[in-house]
Amino acid sequence: MDDKCRLELMKKRIINLAKKYHTWPALIISVFLILTVISGIVMNHRNFFSKYDLNRKFLPESYQLNNWNMGSVRSSINLNDGSRLIFGNIGIWKTDSLYSVFTDFNNGLPAGMDMRKVRVVKQTHKGNLLAGTYFGLYQYSVPNKTWKKVTMPLYNERIQDIVCLQNKVIVLTRSEILLFEDKHDLNNPLVIDLKAPVGYDKKVTLFRFIWITHSGEIAGMAGKLILDFLGLLIIFLISTGLIHFFVPKFLRKVKAQSGHLKNFRRKNLRLHNKSGAWFLVFLIVVPLTGMFLRPPFLITIANSKIPVMPIKSLGKDNPWEDKLRSVVWSGELNQFIFSTSDGFYLSDSTFSGAPVKFEYEPPVSVMGINVFEYSGNGSYYVGSFDGLFLWNTLTGEVNNMLNLKRPVSNTSSSGRPSENLISGMIRDGEHIVLFDYDRGVFSKDGEGFPGMPEIIIDKSPMPLWNVAQEIHTGRIYQSIIGPFYILIVPLVGLLTILVFITGYIRWRKIFRNIPNNSVK
Repeated sequence: MDDKCRLELMKKRIINLAKKYHTWPALIISVFLILTVISGIVMNHRNFFSKYDLNRKFLPESYQLNNWNMGSVRSSINLNDGSRLIFGNIGIWKTDSLYSVFTDFNNGLPAGMDMRKVRVVKQTHKGNLLAGTYFGLYQYSVPNKTWKKVTMPLYNERIQDIVCLQNKVIVLTRSEILLFEDKHDLNNPLVIDLKAPVGYDKKVTLFRFIWITHSGEIAGMAGKLILDFLGLLIIFLISTGLIHFFVPKFLRKVKAQSGHLKNFRRKNLRLHNKSGAWFLVFLIVVPLTGMFLRPPFLITIANSKIPVMPIKSLGKDNPWEDKLRSVVWSGELNQFIFSTSDGFYLSDSTFSGAPVKFEYEPPVSVMGINVFEYSGNGSYYVGSFDGLFLWNTLTGEVNNMLNLKRPVSNTSSSGRPSENLISGMIRDGEHIVLFDYDRGVFSKDGEGFPGMPEIIIDKSPMPLWNVAQEIHTGRIYQSIIGPFYILIVPLVGLLTILVFITGYIRWRKIFRNIPNNSVK
């Protein structure tokens, strides 16, 4: 056999392999991929879809509200009139000291459960009642018995925390600090220019860079629309590919040799090939970046950082861009303590100096802090999906409050799953009630807590955005395949890239050089 024959034989084998690894993986992942794309588009436009909900009866059992689970409660506050407000992903409800009767307290908040996710509620020294949601800051009007939105000079109004200090109200978002005067109507806040922390290296996590690349946020709204287009293009490629695969079988079944159908199939394949080839690089970037946002690929980039680039969405002008999570005032230290995605920092009372990072700090899950509450004598309860810890800010001592036998390392994250996914806490004196995201309410000292009333369950559908998130991350399949759901995203991502590359190889080796009327 001469070299030319060997080359032709090798070329034929490559083409056959490309066909095999293009067709069958594409058929296997097509449904998963369509659901992933649609859910990704929904997630990319949260403001638009946040007003839509889905009745939980259409969702698996694991998504049903029971025993105050799924982040239903973050905390509660005592009002000046002796009543209480309990708040979290269920919105805000008014109750008594025994949690026996509940009254809807969401009047004035926008429609949609996503819009009513409340992270913090505080009553100021002058009696003003404030609520921080994912979409803004609200002040309660007693005469009108309704919440009204407070105007803030920000693009992203996601509220993380509120601190009431004398006649000041400090509001924390994911990236900024705002200072309000505690008066009848909150307005005209001062946006604090929080300085870069001591030792700031002008770097951001590789995770965040990949995140904003995958969503298109790296280029603002234009980038999101480009990602939407690529998502729709993927659905188009799946549709045209399925047509090409099934039309010949349909023709054989009905014994039809319609020239119109054959011509349609040729045009369909030409569109399929060219649109895939023209946008190949961009199409590969989508699943490639998505894979690194979920385990196990996430582990490879978890601790990696890259220099800040001149991109607004990376925070080129703000060293705290998308890093701030919670804040408390320390009377012992006479300073603010910030919880951030990079750990805990101390800042002076006027925010004039550079914040300093704590040397010893409690573990906090990468999902963020959910409990940051003063315990006394310089100690704070710190709760997240890493568990619950008691942290003494004066000595640096950290104690695991739910597993005293497990030693605590001085790190910002335990690096391993916790048995207790702490999503909230209510503390009445020495009595502590905790809320696990999956299991719901439980008490460290064994005392009971009233069950979740039907009136709250009935009025708490699941936000459409969260349904999309569960589909996009693969968690929706957990009820079917158990813990193996974590492999859905990486496997679909790898197979998608394989399908794109093998499809391009077939186009280059065969279809690109074949006349349109000869395509079979």
